[in-house]
Amino acid sequence: MENYIKESKNGFGSDQVSGEDFYANFADLWLKMIAYNIHILFCKEVCPPAY
Repeated sequence: MENYIKESKNGFGSDQVSGEDFYANFADLWLKMIAYNIHILFCKEVCPPAY
């Protein structure tokens, strides 16, 4: 689980906050997490397994 959190922070910038508005930050984090989940799903379903 720790590696998933680290990958989310480094790859999708989920540790960066763009502004002071709570709802804008919430929407930004929500979209980043959706993108991260789609990325993980794509890697599991489409990409060939690593040797």
